[in-house]
Amino acid sequence: MDKLSYNVRGEGRTLVLLHGFLETSKMWNFLALEDSFQCVRIDLPGHGKSKSFDTIDSSMKKMAEAVIVVLDELKVDNYFLVGHSMGGYVGLELSRLDERLKKIVLMNSTFWPDSDQKKADRKRVATIVKHNKPLFLYEAIPNLFCDPNKYDAEIKEILADAIEMKSSSIANVSLAMSSRSGFEGE
Repeated sequence: MDKLSYNVRGEGRTLVLLHGFLETSKMWNFLALEDSFQCVRIDLPGHGKSKSFDTIDSSMKKMAEAVIVVLDELKVDNYFLVGHSMGGYVGLELSRLDERLKKIVLMNSTFWPDSDQKKADRKRVATIVKHNKPLFLYEAIPNLFCDPNKYDAEIKEILADAIEMKSSSIANVSLAMSSRSGFEGE
């Protein structure tokens, strides 16, 4: 897997910020966390400036391993993590793989595996995206907001970034989320 795109801002204890599905590290621009932490904002595979996610063995674990490469490069001794949605799933994998992770916060995420219905929905997303990515994006992204009219500028920015993603990456990430394991007993 190619190296991930990331940026580091601020000083202090290290806080890793992982965005959700169809988002980029830009989603964290609205928080002033750099005043208290050294923030490592990473574009997860297939998102933002990071390369596509087209490997045969696409998984949340593979995404976590790519994050570890970044943290090793930065020589991070220990860190905290905030994961939004899919970023939380990657963070949970990191909790299994990387003893340097001290605390994790899940935002709109869960440690339970997908239900059978959710798995079917994610597989359906993979199929739809391969045939008509714009239709999916223009439907899915506004529905992430409780009041899409209020956040028109933000939605347009997320759409502009998501439209640049490869259909195969979106599909593979959706399938990877559907096959992730749970963390209920950990």
